[in-house]
Amino acid sequence: MLHRPRFSASVLVVALLVSAVVLGSCGHAARNAATPKPTPSRTSAPTEDPDYGGEFRPFVLHKSSGDIRAEVRYPGSAGIEDEYDGFRIRAWVGTRLVADQVETNKPTDLRIVTLEGGRRAVLVDTFSGGAHCCMGTVVVTPGHRGQRAAVVAIDWGNAYDKLIPSADGSGSVFLGADDSSAYRFSSFAGSKFPIMIFSFRGGRFVDVTNDYPSLIRSDAAQHWHEFRTETYYSPDSALSAYLADEYRLGNEDAAWARVHRANDPDKVFYANVRAWLREASYVNISGGSKRTSPRG
Repeated sequence: MLHRPRFSASVLVVALLVSAVVLGSCGHAARNAATPKPTPSRTSAPTEDPDYGGEFRPFVLHKSSGDIRAEVRYPGSAGIEDEYDGFRIRAWVGTRLVADQVETNKPTDLRIVTLEGGRRAVLVDTFSGGAHCCMGTVVVTPGHRGQRAAVVAIDWGNAYDKLIPSADGSGSVFLGADDSSAYRFSSFAGSKFPIMIFSFRGGRFVDVTNDYPSLIRSDAAQHWHEFRTETYYSPDSALSAYLADEYRLGNEDAAWARVHRANDPDKVFYANVRAWLREASYVNISGGSKRTSPRG
């Protein structure tokens, strides 16, 4: 005689509940798979870099300060294939759109700052990709009374920039370095670069390094220390940066005399340094010569 299994009412209830949970989970997973994930909104860019095993993914940056609002959308257009193809920058003053432009490279940060002269500006820091190069900044300066903004980009090369207070205290200027000697006297890793400071005036970057003699002197002292202590950095590269700083201060004769006393005579190196100082416009720079950008 066959015996059919008996199930109590409580067992049947439990079985029905388990089935409902399983079916509900499957439906939820299916809905999630069918619904595209929104582009994440951020206050800073993700740090992953596909060149170093990271993930290439879109993002949106937002910043606001007072009546200025800015948005960076990356990538800047549909169908982008290369992560450094570009981004879209938009800025508003109040409700008025004053800038809407696509720029190259990958955005790394979005800021709203006050530059020298009290001018408010939107800054987008960028990176072109690669082991050593290149950093840049896109400056968006809204016009008066909400007029169309000017958009200007600068290439900092291998040297990062940061904002420091301007000499007159009216805002910020850009502190960077002159990387035009990279690979000239050493490998990139062993290179040292002289200080450069730029102000954004009248819609363009202006070399104002000579207005900051105390910072130049500190930079020169650091490079001399690097030369004398035989640090990880190349002594030749440290000397070239030291001389560039001293040229800015108008101390080229005294600086060369110091170098000759401390360094073994090397006519080839000395000739190379003098040639670079001319090419990079350091000769007569203390008398008012200006660089147009960190790269030349």
